[in-house]
Amino acid sequence: MQLLLANTKLEEVIHFFTHKGLKDQSAFGEMGKRKATLRKSLESISMKEPFDCFTGKGILSIYENDLNSAISHLKYAYNLTSHSVNASMNYANVLMLNGDHKLAIEVYMSAIIKAQNDKRVFSDIFKTLCPFGYLQEIEQLLELAPTIELSQTQERQLRIAKKTVEFLNEINVPLDIFRFYRSTMDTIFYKYFTFTSEFREETHCDLSRMLFSTTIYIPLNDLSEPTASILGQMNDEFQDLVLKKRREHYSDALNDFREISKRLNYYFGLDFDDSKAGQQVA
Repeated sequence: MQLLLANTKLEEVIHFFTHKGLKDQSAFGEMGKRKATLRKSLESISMKEPFDCFTGKGILSIYENDLNSAISHLKYAYNLTSHSVNASMNYANVLMLNGDHKLAIEVYMSAIIKAQNDKRVFSDIFKTLCPFGYLQEIEQLLELAPTIELSQTQERQLRIAKKTVEFLNEINVPLDIFRFYRSTMDTIFYKYFTFTSEFREETHCDLSRMLFSTTIYIPLNDLSEPTASILGQMNDEFQDLVLKKRREHYSDALNDFREISKRLNYYFGLDFDDSKAGQQVA
């Protein structure tokens, strides 16, 4: 995903928290000092430049994995600007990351109406919706931006999305459960990596085994002990979060959820091909 930042004196500091790669989650040291400095700078412009202030707070909250605060801050900035394109994209992206897809898509569609022929905005929305199989929403997006033609990469992404939805129907996996798992993968990935980081996603449809698999290759390609530890933690935390969230969202149909889950396979892996970052293959 891509954050559309305000052009302010704080831009250089804000970009420190949106560089691609692993987050520095240490509570003290240089990172702690930078966070404190950023917060102080943002508070100092809260009256003079409230949009920049709340956008900055939202970005910092995303970095700290405090999505509820990020939504609150970016929604405030969104309302301050009468739903400008930049503020809309920031707000919709964090809603999507938090799993509030319905509202996120509504904001995305309003943004593309205002952005019209902006290929960057179109591309960001398109790239976000495809992995979740939002085919009708993608059709709506194309209708709202009739002058934008899909690139070869986008056409391929759309074919993969269509193939995925068709296969899930064949093996009787509801889209809401498919999206539940895929959204949980995003939650874990962006817990460890900054919001602008990209990954390669590989999907596989095995009709003989009635199994749909997804691998997200994290953008680390060394076999060091720290990397192996991060990968193991991400896979473990993914499983733990699935168990927690399924009790919250599917408590009345746990047996059905378990049976459907047997046809789905998700895990994180290491990527040794940096040239394919951000791509999706089937």
